This record gives sequence, C-alpha cells and structure tokens, in this order.
Amino acid sequence: MEGHYESVAKKVSGKDLICIQDTSEYMYEHHRGILKDGSLGKINDTNLGVRVHPMLVLDAHDEFAYGFSSLEIINRAGQSKDKHERDYKKLTIEEKESYRWVQAILNTKQLLHKAKSLTIVADRESDIYQVWSRIPDARTHLVIRSSLSRVFKNEHGENVDPVVGEKRMGRITLAIPADPDEKTKAREAHIELFVQKAWTRKPKGLKRSNDPDSVPLYVIVAKEVLNRQDKVQDPIEWILLTDIETKTFQDAISIVSIYKSRWNMNKYSG
Repeated sequence: MEGHYESVAKKVSGKDLICIQDTSEYMYEHHRGILKDGSLGKINDTNLGVRVHPMLVLDAHDEFAYGFSSLEIINRAGQSKDKHERDYKKLTIEEKESYRWVQAILNTKQLLHKAKSLTIVADRESDIYQVWSRIPDARTHLVIRSSLSRVFKNEHGENVDPVVGEKRMGRITLAIPADPDEKTKAREAHIELFVQKAWTRKPKGLKRSNDPDSVPLYVIVAKEVLNRQDKVQDPIEWILLTDIETKTFQDAISIVSIYKSRWNMNKYSG
C-alpha cells in the first residue's frame, strides 16, 4: 500500500478532508480444507477469517474519494485465549485490538500532514474515551456516533442526560438508501435535531492514566418523526458526538451530513 499512500498524500495537500474508518470481517471458513493449519485465526467462536480496518479519504466539499490513508489487516492466528481469559479490561488501550481506531487516525495524521483539515468519522465501536482525549487538535476533528451510556455533565458539573435535556433546533428530511442486507427499501426520513454541549467524564478504569478527567463535546441527537401509518423497523435515532462547535441549526445539519458520509465506505471498500 505504500505507493498508494504516497499518491493520496500528494493529492490532498491544502484540502479539507473527511476520513472514514470502519471494520469489515472476511470469512474463509469455506476454505478450511485447503488452508494451511494455523494460517488464519477466528473472527468469531467458530469461523476462520480476518478483520480489515481501512481509513477512506474523501474531499470534504464534494466527497470525491482520493483513496485510503491506512489499512490494517487483523489476523488472530496464534491467539489461544479469548479476551475474557486475558483479563481484557485491565489491558492498556495500546494492548487491545480496539487500538486500531486510534492507530488508523495517527497513521492518517502523519501521512496527510499537508492537508488543511481532517474530520474523522466513525460509527459506535470507535466511541472510546482515549479517542476523544488524545486525537482532536486545531486541524483534526471527530464526528462519532455514541454507543455508550456515558456520564455527561454540564458547565456547572451537574449530571445531564443528553437525550432528555437537549435543545431542539429544527427538522430536516434525509434520503435513507436501501439496505439489501437488511432487506429495507430506500425512503425519506423526517428528522428532528437537538443539540447541547456537555462534558464526558473519564471512565473509572482509566483513573491511573494521563488522560484528562473530562472532555467537552457537542451532542447532536437526530430523532426520526413517525406518523401512525409509518411502518419503519429501525427508525433513525442517532446520538452524534463531536468536538466541532455546534450552536446553530445549520451547524447541526453539517454534523449530520458529515456522519452520513460514512455510507461511502460500502461503495468504495465493500
């Protein structure tokens, strides 16, 4: 990939970029009979395969795809213990497989150091405290969908529920593409946007780390509005977190648009 990385770096100098990371699993269980024993690890309890973690680089203005800035292939061959047997929670982030979410960003920041700005986009699995506490800087920002029951506080140090205490900004319509895997059709979704600023607290398991005790974030909640006749199996309800200042309705729309760009991952790396 080195030649590809060099080509991407040359093309993006001075540009605003959206960088999307995700993990895919490639199963090779059906090749078990022809694979050399021990060449592949398991991606679940029974099936052989590898995990592939790419970072796709898009132009922030027109979503033109320049290529990839990082690509990690994770093969669990030789790993005899699962994460429960290894006391996974006591490992540092650098020792965990989930460090790929941090490492891909570090690789990208180094490779694309001549870009004007980087906005990293990812789904719920990347909602890791160390990503928030270590990654953002003047030219590197994050838009990540939250998956955790985080403890949030307001500017007075009081606990807040971002879903309950949010400020309503307005309503938008989103075109939701079809999903063949889920057997859902393309549709239009009417979405209400809510925003508030909050501080997320450092998890108890990181007390001894050098990470700050809290990180300020903007919380954007996108809730689909349904009528009684609507039959939607999985209505939109996103809790998006970002370090990008989000104070107006247009700001919130921009964050949702940035998050939506992750749908390009299936197009270019599926």
